[in-house]
Amino acid sequence: MLERCLLLAVLVEAVWESVKLLWEKGRFNTNQFGAMCIALLFSITTDTRLLEAVGITVTIPLLDRICTGLLMSRGSNFVHTLFDWVKNKTKA
Repeated sequence: MLERCLLLAVLVEAVWESVKLLWEKGRFNTNQFGAMCIALLFSITTDTRLLEAVGITVTIPLLDRICTGLLMSRGSNFVHTLFDWVKNKTKA
């Protein structure tokens, strides 16, 4: 249960940091908005769910797809690093 709480805390922080990128230096970041829209479109239409992939059941699957899309919008390096961290923590 503690591992699940820590994992969710990391994911919440990562999602929030992704959303904060929409407003940078006092201006709306259209590049980040575009990346979010595309990532959300892909994650929702392909039913990609990060939380389910790491063994956390979400009673509202759309919420999992939205969080996944927001994380995907950060790019492949970010997601790869996050997956590695999650994989290492779930093995311990």
